[in-house]
Amino acid sequence: MGLELKNVTKKFKTIEGENILFEDLSITFPKQGLVVITGESGCGKSTLLQLIAGIDQEYEGEILFNQKNIKEIKYYRQQNISFVYQNYQLIDYLTVKENCLFYCHLKGIKVDLEKYQYLSEIFELQGMDNQKIKDLSGGQKQRVALMRALLCSSALILCDEPTGALDSDNRKKVYEILKKISRKHLVIIVSHDQESLKYSSYVLDFNCLKHHYHWNYQLYLRYETKKRKCGSLLKEMIKMMMKDQKKAMMMFVSQLYMILAITLIISGLNGFQIYYQKQYTKTLNNNLVMIQKKDQNPFKEKEIKQLKGNYLYRLDMGKIEGLKNFQSFSINKKLNQNEVYVNNTFIEKYKKTKIAYILNQQSYELTVKGVLHDTYQEPIIYYSFSSLPDELAIQCVDLSTCLIYVKNKDFLENYISHLPMKYQGTCLVYEEYRSYFELIDLFTKISSIFILLSFLISLVLMGYLVLSMFYENQKIYALMLANGYQNKHLNLFILKKVTLTMMTIGVFSCFFSFCFLHTINYFDISKIIFGISKLFILPKIGKYSYFVYVFYLCCYGVQGILLSLFMFIKMKKIKMYECLREE
Repeated sequence: MGLELKNVTKKFKTIEGENILFEDLSITFPKQGLVVITGESGCGKSTLLQLIAGIDQEYEGEILFNQKNIKEIKYYRQQNISFVYQNYQLIDYLTVKENCLFYCHLKGIKVDLEKYQYLSEIFELQGMDNQKIKDLSGGQKQRVALMRALLCSSALILCDEPTGALDSDNRKKVYEILKKISRKHLVIIVSHDQESLKYSSYVLDFNCLKHHYHWNYQLYLRYETKKRKCGSLLKEMIKMMMKDQKKAMMMFVSQLYMILAITLIISGLNGFQIYYQKQYTKTLNNNLVMIQKKDQNPFKEKEIKQLKGNYLYRLDMGKIEGLKNFQSFSINKKLNQNEVYVNNTFIEKYKKTKIAYILNQQSYELTVKGVLHDTYQEPIIYYSFSSLPDELAIQCVDLSTCLIYVKNKDFLENYISHLPMKYQGTCLVYEEYRSYFELIDLFTKISSIFILLSFLISLVLMGYLVLSMFYENQKIYALMLANGYQNKHLNLFILKKVTLTMMTIGVFSCFFSFCFLHTINYFDISKIIFGISKLFILPKIGKYSYFVYVFYLCCYGVQGILLSLFMFIKMKKIKMYECLREE
């Protein structure tokens, strides 16, 4: 058998109670032929088509196709049904040809261009391939809907008022085409037009509805069904994304501003931190700690030995024979023990490469390894920790004060905080710069809160706009399902569409931010505004300084997936017949 209804009852609830459209309706349809369903408005004609199409599945009884319940046929609508809707159900932002292609792609059908051209000529739509649906008249839309359905060559062609918007000549032409198509297909028409009765010997009049109709006068084989794969609909997806230009522009501008603002804040704070860190590093005696006893008593020899360790004192605490005054600074250069560097002033006044250095009545010989050119007008000795004799590792300036050079300045604060209770240590340079570091740290914390809130607000805005676009396209999604697109395919379509939308906006925003950052650094705008050259520097994670952009894109990707999951839940609640019913 082909298409068959067995004891089908359709009810719907109203305020007054339960209403029965039809009860215990049984119909045995022919395999081929033109069946006309007529009757008054609201009697259930269109509802019967939706039941046969599998769009409305809330009924009692059975609808069989090839002796199998249509609810159990996995690809029933995709492989067997073409539907001409009373309100056309065309996609306004697509062209005539794109609408036809979209319908075929949903069903996994390769478009027959010759057939498309043939139908275009019959329906007088030739030359209108690239015309948008929104620019067509009602009659032209009706003809596009018919052409779209006939292109698919489905076994069952269901037409709900297919000539409602056509003049008498075009109505006659449509009936003749459907009559011709019905030689190889089963065509079921719902119509108020009495002229349609002339073209069919199979009529179901809802005004005098019977319980049983048997139009199967001939024996025939089962309907042939071909397995098809749904198309990816990539072009249609991009068209759908481009449709809402105002919302897309709003999303793009908001994300552009957000990404740019956050990137400038992050890079600016990082630049300030690096700048002051360099200034601190360049400052002389940045790791010099002055240690005093809190009771102001002098240091004992035992206490000095306890302080001795990986710390250095300045050489200018001692004396050099033949030189009245000099200063000493530590440098980060590799020197052997007893080797030092000196400046031009030192070598001009001392004129020796061997320095006789005396401290606490003990004499040490230091070797000049090289001369450094500086701007000091007084003699300077440059040394490193490894270049000093072991005996000079720690000394006292006087009886109450010790000056210590902490070898690793990164542990300076830790060293001072862990001095014994009876000592107090101070690093004047560190104290001066610590206020800058604390201020930057405060700004970093405030900025982190601002960035987090901005990012959350921005993502909420994005989510709101994407969801509003989803609700606006809900009818298109219902149309896709009604024409055979499976739930899993539609879920994948939504996932790709939403994620692609989010990632596209994220990539463009990150790229613009990247270009803007390089532009202000190229023209060194920060030097003009803040007096600091190349201020905006992105923080590095390992060797990479663009990790922040990767983080942005990950956030957009995750949000795209979460929004898609939310839409999947919403899609399950969509009732196709309610979504597609006449507006």
